[in-house]
Amino acid sequence: MGLTRFVANQAKATLKNPARIGMVFSPTGVRRLRAMVLNSFQLRNISNTWEQDGNLKNRRYNSYDQYLKHQRAKVETLDLGSYDEKYYAALTDRLKGIDPGTIPTTGSVLCLGARLGTEVRAFIDQGYFALGIDLNPGVNNQYVVTGDFHHLQFADSSVDLAFTNALDHVFDVEMVLAEISRVLKPGGTFIVEAVRGTDEGKEPESFASFWWKSVDDLVDFFSNRSFEATFRGRFAFPWGGYFLCFRLSKGTPKTMVSSDLIDDKR
Repeated sequence: MGLTRFVANQAKATLKNPARIGMVFSPTGVRRLRAMVLNSFQLRNISNTWEQDGNLKNRRYNSYDQYLKHQRAKVETLDLGSYDEKYYAALTDRLKGIDPGTIPTTGSVLCLGARLGTEVRAFIDQGYFALGIDLNPGVNNQYVVTGDFHHLQFADSSVDLAFTNALDHVFDVEMVLAEISRVLKPGGTFIVEAVRGTDEGKEPESFASFWWKSVDDLVDFFSNRSFEATFRGRFAFPWGGYFLCFRLSKGTPKTMVSSDLIDDKR
């Protein structure tokens, strides 16, 4: 989100609810505004040139360090107060809507790009042992540690499930999948919440670094790299997209189950 849009949205929300004016000028609000100003200048140096590889594409960065700085900046611009509880409820519904037997009902979960840890809480409350990593987990985050999904700090074959809704923020998807394959136990599951692609009416936002034409392109890409697609569902919040489950295996891909998940009807 650009600075102009951010200020406009804040003004509109405050007009609807004048009580927000104290929040806007609170230390947190001022800190977010300062971050938006700084990031608006930084984004001027971020290329909007994309390198196409078939139906997938990557944003062109000058260096990996520039990519890291770009991605770390996003959390500073977000107001996750109301989002946190809404997303927690939506993800909980989605997890309950997965067909029985698709994923284990207990075990360890590694959440990638977990920001403040909403998805970690959702898994914990479903009975899992869960931990998140993020380039910028913020301060005093009890659910998320600093980490990079291109270079996971965890042991081989140590995780039952991996989860991410940040696939559109990877620098090198091959490296990320290799790391996920390494830390997943044999037969482990990778769960992806993927935003709609270009052919499905969605364009990359300002912090996106990896994109696809359609979700089928992602499914094909993963299926050619030892991941069996086992479940697909649609959802509407926090953005229209698809809930995908992949089992780590070198066997023949199974037929994917399709389902409209609960929160798609909200």
